[in-house]
Amino acid sequence: MLFCDLTGSTALGEKLDPERLRALLADYFDRMKTIVERHGGSVEKFIGDAVMAVFGVPTLHEDDALRAVRRCSLTDHLGTLTSYHASLLELRA
Repeated sequence: MLFCDLTGSTALGEKLDPERLRALLADYFDRMKTIVERHGGSVEKFIGDAVMAVFGVPTLHEDDALRAVRRCSLTDHLGTLTSYHASLLELRA
């Protein structure tokens, strides 16, 4: 299981207008879902600004723990977000 959330999102939400925050979060969630699925995981839910993902469900892999740990480098994959969005984000996994 992997939990990954944005740090400082409350302060970020206070600075951005609601439409821009929604766009940023939608972009972030879409990208994280793609990354998790590419590594054999499945996003169980989005909780506020966090992503909860599982590996080994429904299909068990011998290296599910390794697949989950690899996602701890999610910040390496944020480059596909718009440069404006990526500059605002910090992750904690």
